[in-house]
Amino acid sequence: MDTLVDFVHPFSSEEDASYCVDTHGGFFQEPLAIAAPTCTEDVVRLVSFANHYAIPLTPRGKGTGTTGGAVPSQGGIVVHFDNMARIISINPTNRIAIVQPGVLTQTLQEAARHVGLDYPPDPASLATCSIGGNIATNAGGPSAFKYGVTRQYVRGLKGVWGNGQCFTLGGPIHKDVAGLDLIGLLVGSEGTLGIITEATLALVPRPPHRLDLAIDCTQASVAHLIFTRIMQAGLIPVTAEYMEHTGLSAAATYLQVPLNSGIAARLMIQLEGYSQSDLNDQLACIKTCLSNNVHVSVASTLEERNHLWQLRRHISPALKAKFPAKVSHDVVVPLENILPFFDHLTAIGQRERAHVIGYGHIGDGNIHVNILPLEQDNPDWPVLQKKISDQIMQLAVGLGGSITGEHGVGLSKKDYLPLLFDSPTREIFKAIKQATDPNHILNPGKKF
Repeated sequence: MDTLVDFVHPFSSEEDASYCVDTHGGFFQEPLAIAAPTCTEDVVRLVSFANHYAIPLTPRGKGTGTTGGAVPSQGGIVVHFDNMARIISINPTNRIAIVQPGVLTQTLQEAARHVGLDYPPDPASLATCSIGGNIATNAGGPSAFKYGVTRQYVRGLKGVWGNGQCFTLGGPIHKDVAGLDLIGLLVGSEGTLGIITEATLALVPRPPHRLDLAIDCTQASVAHLIFTRIMQAGLIPVTAEYMEHTGLSAAATYLQVPLNSGIAARLMIQLEGYSQSDLNDQLACIKTCLSNNVHVSVASTLEERNHLWQLRRHISPALKAKFPAKVSHDVVVPLENILPFFDHLTAIGQRERAHVIGYGHIGDGNIHVNILPLEQDNPDWPVLQKKISDQIMQLAVGLGGSITGEHGVGLSKKDYLPLLFDSPTREIFKAIKQATDPNHILNPGKKF
């Protein structure tokens, strides 16, 4: 590695242990070395070196993924982008930001808001995850209900294919139908085809007025009914989040805050408008969708909204604290099948003697499923949770859905790809991999 000594150093178990895992926690592998390139030319040198010596490269954002996608499963070199974390420019006229992959998502959002615009994708880890990682997994978040996921905002990409050739795709334009959609191919490819060194991202205006509602229901089915009525009324909230009692109770205990008794489920709805009267009209429409015996909390100031959202934001860490062996999945089902999906989750849990709960982005059918052990030290838990995971994936796909909505495939989901894609389609995937990364050095062992 003499030619790369300026930005590559040997792995140190004391200093670099975090690069062996991601938030999933179930996958661990030490790499040979850590690379921190500062420019595209560094990446070209690194990819050339890796191809020459057949060394795996694992591009990595901030390690906030939950599927093992950033774990160097075959060793080699981990490539992080802490030294490529600059917002190159923001152009309010074009409504475009040009950024390096190491920029934090929240940092870009804050910079965009300084010029009266916004970058909508809002994964839960937005304060700590990076744009490069978001692009790699096609990350979403609560606002995806109205604004879509990362792919909708990527207008251009620069970087290096696995074969060592540089690419420049798209740019600061909002329409481009020439050629094949190679940008769309790279977004969500989890670092298996190329390494991104620069991204051109679309920004949007956001209405200045916002209102958040927490709708507490004594029956879970009522929460689903209210959401259906909201959709039928023609409203498109920014977010529509669903939480059931187990997650709410765990978060309340975790944060040491009170929780109204009798809550079986909570809907979190965020509305926005260009005037207060617009918000009032939307709120009035929401109220016509409500059932009896529900409790509604309304928040309009930033402080009130943050307080209202604190339970939703802490469900995952709260469940992890209460059930250290918990297993999480994110799946997607069509909106019309959300209620049957939850009913089946309950049945699976009862049949297999485990807590199986779902919460999350009910607005776009992206449900976070948690498998929780009834016993904290069950020696059969690895086998049991795998059995339950298999059933959940088969259920989601059987209802017309997908095995992941925003977390990617990584290591934890790759065995389920045949549920979604037949053999001829998977052969096309492999052919694309072969064309862009003939020596299979980029994030090997993932997706293909």
